Amino acid sequence: HIKVKGDKSPFDGDWAYWSKRGINKVGIPAKLAKLLKEQKGRCNECGLFFTDSDLIEVDHIKPLAAEGKDTHKNRQALHRHCHDRKTARDLIIIEEYQAKISSHDKG
Repeated sequence: HIKVKGDKSPFDGDWAYWSKRGINKVGIPAKLAKLLKEQKGRCNECGLFFTDSDLIEVDHIKPLAAEGKDTHKNRQALHRHCHDRKTARDLIIIEEYQAKISSHDKG
């Protein structure tokens, strides 16, 4: 058993700390809590730990618009600003996917 840090509370907003401990505290959606635990409190884009003041987004690793699945295996937690960066890259992937599909429909 690992003791809880003296200044920690399940209501302190430190999602990363509590998810690493395996506790889904009130206010964290279950999907996000599971991702935070699996990612050990780190953003999959930049690798930094989430803090209690971070805005966290649940992202589809492979975009749904490019045949990504809406499953847990295709989800990750990202900082909001990291999610914005990834979305910009995803738009290129989606455009390439749509061009590929369009060329198959013509041929």
